[in-house]
Amino acid sequence: EALNYDAENERGVFLDNYTYLPASVKGDCTPGHTWGLFLLDEKVLMVGSYDSSNGRLTNCWLAPFQLMADTSQEVTGFIGRRADEPPAPITMRQVHIIEATEETLINLLIYGSGTPGYNHGTYDVLGFGLGLGMPGELYGFDFERTVGNLPRANAPAAIILDEPKSLGDIIRDDLRIRWSFFRWKDQHFEMAQWKTPVAELAIGTLTEANKAAPAGMDDDHRVASRETDEFQKGTAKIDYSRDYAVSRNEQYQRSVSVEDQTAVDDSGGGIGSVAMKMRNTYAQMQNTGAAIEGLLPDFISMFAVMARPLSQIARSIDPRFYEGPSVGDVFLVNDKFARDPITGTRGIGSRPAMVTRHWYSWGGPSPTSDEPRPADGGVELMFLDLQRGSKYSPAAEVDETANSGGFTAGYNSGTATLRCKPHAYSHVITITTKRGFIEIAEGLDASNFDVNEIVDIVQIDPDDPATAITWSNRTITVRSGNDITINPALSSPSFDSTKLYRITSAKYSQAAATQKDDVYQGDDADEMIEDVEFPYQFSATEEAYDYNGNTGTEKGELVAAAAYGDGRPWDVGHDRALINLENAFIDGLSAHQAPFLWSEFADDVGSAADWYTLWMGPFFFGTEHLTTAVYRLLTLAPWMRSSSGGTTGYIRATLSRVVPIGSPGTSGTVTDKGRFTSAFAQAEWSTSSATWGEQPAQTLELSVKDLFWGFAWLVIEKKGTGQLRGFSRFVEGARRIR
Repeated sequence: EALNYDAENERGVFLDNYTYLPASVKGDCTPGHTWGLFLLDEKVLMVGSYDSSNGRLTNCWLAPFQLMADTSQEVTGFIGRRADEPPAPITMRQVHIIEATEETLINLLIYGSGTPGYNHGTYDVLGFGLGLGMPGELYGFDFERTVGNLPRANAPAAIILDEPKSLGDIIRDDLRIRWSFFRWKDQHFEMAQWKTPVAELAIGTLTEANKAAPAGMDDDHRVASRETDEFQKGTAKIDYSRDYAVSRNEQYQRSVSVEDQTAVDDSGGGIGSVAMKMRNTYAQMQNTGAAIEGLLPDFISMFAVMARPLSQIARSIDPRFYEGPSVGDVFLVNDKFARDPITGTRGIGSRPAMVTRHWYSWGGPSPTSDEPRPADGGVELMFLDLQRGSKYSPAAEVDETANSGGFTAGYNSGTATLRCKPHAYSHVITITTKRGFIEIAEGLDASNFDVNEIVDIVQIDPDDPATAITWSNRTITVRSGNDITINPALSSPSFDSTKLYRITSAKYSQAAATQKDDVYQGDDADEMIEDVEFPYQFSATEEAYDYNGNTGTEKGELVAAAAYGDGRPWDVGHDRALINLENAFIDGLSAHQAPFLWSEFADDVGSAADWYTLWMGPFFFGTEHLTTAVYRLLTLAPWMRSSSGGTTGYIRATLSRVVPIGSPGTSGTVTDKGRFTSAFAQAEWSTSSATWGEQPAQTLELSVKDLFWGFAWLVIEKKGTGQLRGFSRFVEGARRIR
C-alpha cells in the first residue's frame, strides 16, 4: 500500500516537477497528478504526489537513486527513524531534479522569472528562485538559436538543485567542454563558441582605413604583435558521472585526461592545465555521462589550438565596429605593421583572426572633467601561426521531379542542363520577431559552383558502389538559378532517368584553380593530395545560422567508390550521406525486432470475464539510455481472432519495467488480473471475427524498459473470447525527440 504523509508548517511554494522528472522516475508517475522529489528527514529521497488542497503527499515511494548525507556511506534501506533516535518532527523538502536536453536546461534557467509564462511561454515554467530572473527581451530568437546550435545541444543532462547555486556553478563546465560562452551582440545576449579562424567565417575586414583614435589624440596606429602563453593549457582533466549515492561533495566515478604531448614537451613540462567537473552528469542517470563521451572529439579538436601559444594584436576600431562585432567573431585583417606569425616580417594581408576582446565607449559627459570623454574603441585579435582549414567542397542534387520544359528527371539532353534541388544541402531558416516571421535563405546549392569550374556527376545509392554511374570532368558553361549547363553532355552511358544523381567538384588534379581553395581528400600513405598539395586540416567552427535536424525520413545510401580516395573532393553531399547511413543503421538495421507466431493458439478455457494472463516473459531492447527528451516506440500487431464469431474477444499487451504481481482479493497469482507496480505501457485490441488475422498495429513507449539492463517484461492477456497465435509485428522504432 502506498505511503502518505501529511505536511505541517509549510514554507515556500511547491513546483510540479512531472514534466522534467528523470526518465527512471517519470515512468512510474501517473500523468495528471503533481509530482516531485522530496528529501525526507534530510536522509532519504522520496517520490510523491503533492495535493496542495490538504498539504498531503500521496503515493510516496523510494527514488531509484538516493542523495546521501555527507557523513553517510550506507545505502538507505528504510524510510523513517530507528526506535533509539530522538523523537522530533521529520522534515520534508522538495529537491528539484530536472532532466532534459542541454538546450532545454539552459533555456529554462535563463528565462526563468518565477512567474510562469512572463518571459517565455515555453521555457519560463520553473518556480521562484529557479531561474536567472532577467528580462526575456535581452535574449529572444537569436539566443535560442545559438543555444540550439551548441555541440550536442540535444544531449541529455540533469540538474539537481537541493541548495542555492549560482548559474556559473551550474553550467560553467557544460559550456567549457563545448568551447562556448555568453556574449553581448547586436543588443541582445547569445551563445558563441571559440573556433578556428578561417576566412569563410569572416564577417568583415579590418584595414588601416578603419582604425581610429579619440579626437585630439595623435596616434600613428602602429600595431605591436605578441606571442602569448597566457591562455595556454597543455592538459585537461574532465571528471564526469557524478555519484550522489556516496557523497554530495561532488565525487565522480569517471574521468578522462586530454594532453597535447607536443605542447607539453615544447614547454619542458611547465605548462598550465585545466580541470572540469561535469556536475550535471550522474552515475545514477547513465545517459547523461554518455553525452560527455560524445562531446570529447569536438573538445579535442579545438584543444590543439588552445594548447599552443597564440599570436595576438590589439588595434583600434572606428564607430562602425562598436555595436556589430563581438567576441568570437572572425575578421580578415590587413595591417602594414602587424608581424606575420609565420615569417615574422611586418605586414599581413587578408589573414583571418578571431576577436578575443572587444571594447568601446561612445564618450560623453565626464563627472571628473569639464571636457567630454571622447569616443574610443578597439579589439584584440588572435591568429594561428599556421592555418590550413577551409570549407567543404560544394555539392548539389539533381532534381528528379523536374519533368517539364524539356527536362526529364532533372536533365535536359537538348541543352545539356541539369536542374538542381534548391536546398538539398542548405536550408531556409525562419526567425520569429515581434513583427512576425522572417525567412533567411542560404544560397542555392547550384550557386556554390561557378562558370568554368569542373564537376563530376555521381549516382546516388548505386547497387554496387564500384560500378556507380559517373560522368567525370564536365565544364560548367552556364549557371542560372538552379540550372547548371555542362560541356560535354552526358553520354557513355546515356542518362538513366530512373536513377538519382549528385553534382560534385572534379578531382583536385582536374579542378579549376578557384575550386582548389575548398577541401580535398589526401592519401593516407604519403599524406598528400595527389602528391602535389598538402591536405587541409580539420577545423573547429560553429553553425552560423542553424542546422537541419533529422526528420526520420532520411534513408541510408551506399556511397559510390568515385566519391572517396586520393584527390577526391570532401563534399557536403557525400558527408551527409554517410551521416544518414549511420543513423539508418542505429534507427533501423540494428533495431530490435522479434515477431513470433505459435503453431497453436494461446488460450485459457472458455471466455474470461476479466483480464487473464496468457504469456509473460522478458525481452531485451538494448542498453541505449532513453531519456525524457529522446525516446523510441515499439510497434506491435497481434495475430488473433474471437473463439466465437459475433462475440467480442480482447487481447492486451503490456510492457513493464518489473514483473507484475497478483492483485489483492484474487488468487494472488499473476495470471489472475496481474497488477503492474512500476513503469508500464499498454495496448489493447478487440475483434468479433472468428477468422485469424493481423490487427492494426499500435505502439508502446520503450522508455518503460529497465534503463540499466535493457529488459522489459512483455505480458499478454486476454478477455472475453480473444485467442492469440502471437505477434506478427514486433519491431523497435527509430529514435524520436519530444
